[in-house]
Amino acid sequence: AKQISELLEEIETLETEKKKYKKDIREAETEKEKYKEASEKLEKQLKALENQRKSDKEQLESVRTQLAEVKAKQKETEEELTNTKIDLKAAEEAWSECDECLINTSKRLEEEKNEKNLIKEELQSLEIQIESVRTQLAEVKTEKKDTEKRLEEEKKDFKEHLTSIQNQFNEVNSEKRSVENHLSAMRNLVTIATIDNQVVKPVFPSLDTDSFVRILDQRHTEKKGYLLNLLELKQPAIIYVDSKEKINVFLTHIACEKANLIGLHNEHTSNAEEIELLEKLENGDLIAIITDATFSKLPEQHSVEHFVFCHLSLALDQFIQRCQPAFTFSHHTYIHLIYGTEQNRIDELIHKYPNREALKKLYRELKYHIQVGEEFVKLESYYNESEAVKPEYEMSFKIFEELGFLVRNEVGIKLLSTERKELEESKTFSDGEKRRQAMEFQAYHLEQIWKKIVEKLDVDIEQILQDSNIVKRQFKPA
Repeated sequence: AKQISELLEEIETLETEKKKYKKDIREAETEKEKYKEASEKLEKQLKALENQRKSDKEQLESVRTQLAEVKAKQKETEEELTNTKIDLKAAEEAWSECDECLINTSKRLEEEKNEKNLIKEELQSLEIQIESVRTQLAEVKTEKKDTEKRLEEEKKDFKEHLTSIQNQFNEVNSEKRSVENHLSAMRNLVTIATIDNQVVKPVFPSLDTDSFVRILDQRHTEKKGYLLNLLELKQPAIIYVDSKEKINVFLTHIACEKANLIGLHNEHTSNAEEIELLEKLENGDLIAIITDATFSKLPEQHSVEHFVFCHLSLALDQFIQRCQPAFTFSHHTYIHLIYGTEQNRIDELIHKYPNREALKKLYRELKYHIQVGEEFVKLESYYNESEAVKPEYEMSFKIFEELGFLVRNEVGIKLLSTERKELEESKTFSDGEKRRQAMEFQAYHLEQIWKKIVEKLDVDIEQILQDSNIVKRQFKPA
């Protein structure tokens, strides 16, 4: 137990020493940190001193360099001072020479002063003479101004007179050109109007009226001779026919000798090809173009003078559209109507396309013979019981089918129950009416045709139609 107690005391002593040792270590580490900080601070101071030393060394080198430059400059200054002394001595010698020159100059100035007095007296005399000349010159200038003013007034009067004469001359020239153009147009019109014989055919507007556009009525003339004579004029023309067959007839039987001067146009002609044809017509490579179709669009400034209609158009809008390029007002143009009355075509059209009254009558007859909703009835039995002709019925039945009034098959026809409809809802009926109107329109008198074209195209009538008063115009005297 004693040993244990001693051992515990020793352990306690060791613990105390250990704590003291740890405390010493901490103090040593603290001292070490302080030393480290002092060492770093000292290193920074050493570096600062080193930098300062380098800076001082550089300044010292700079001072040495400046000192060397000052010494060199001092040497140059001493040399310049030596040279200045030499120059000063030379200047003193020159000053002595200048004194002598000054004495001589004073003598010359005295002599010149005397001469100047003499010249001054002469100048005074000249001034008196100059003043006299100035007075005379002022009188001459005044007289010149008066003369110039008088000449300017005379020049102005002459210029006004010349301008008046020139204006009158231009007015006369303009009238002359107007008369010449009018006479040329009238000669051309008379030539065209009497192409086929010496009798002037109906023309609208009439010959006593100025107009850019005219319609020539040649509807009862012989086409071949008329067309050949028109081609002989070699004035650009577009000739409208109603089919490809008629184009072939024209090129092979009517104008075969001029076929190489006639361009061919149809519905398959492209825009580029149309432009090429019109350019050839304008350049004189062609004298005419024949076509069974309407041009897509002629340029506003075209060269075509004659628009020739050889056959009736089946649509009024088509006829108007083909006439439209004649109303461009860039030059005189002529619309030639050389189709015949062609009553046989009109009669054929009437039979092919039944009118409103015929359709009403036929439908009443159908309803009388056939009950609505009844089974299909053979057409043969109906034909036998009526006075109708089969081709006319065929077109009528087509119209009724389009309106939904009946249906057809291989057996016959069947009437349908349907609401009331207008005949214009049938495309076939509308087409027939348009063709009938076109046929009737083209059989009108020229004035009626003219008014219809102008109305449809919405043309300013004042622009194309004026009273001819060339002979009534008066000129003011010069």
